[in-house]
Amino acid sequence: MEFNIDYIIDERAKCIIAKDFKSCDLYRNLLESQNVFINDTKDGQEVWILPFQYFKFKPDNLTNKEFWQQKVKKEKIAEKRFEAWLFTMKEKQKNK
Repeated sequence: MEFNIDYIIDERAKCIIAKDFKSCDLYRNLLESQNVFINDTKDGQEVWILPFQYFKFKPDNLTNKEFWQQKVKKEKIAEKRFEAWLFTMKEKQKNK
């Protein structure tokens, strides 16, 4: 049996609309078993399909999901810091 990630992601989205959260959780668990992680946002699903190599240096005390969540959090903080720095640089250029 082939594992069709796109189909399962679409089915999960339909379950959210139908407020069938039990099925939604089952789909999420199935996806996570294949290192496909989903963030639900106000704009819909944010899907992360990660290769198994992504977890090569994961500490033993963390699940793949916990490791991914920590990395995403760090990446978002770094992105915000970069955007703030870039804004500051643009403001300095305007004031020259």
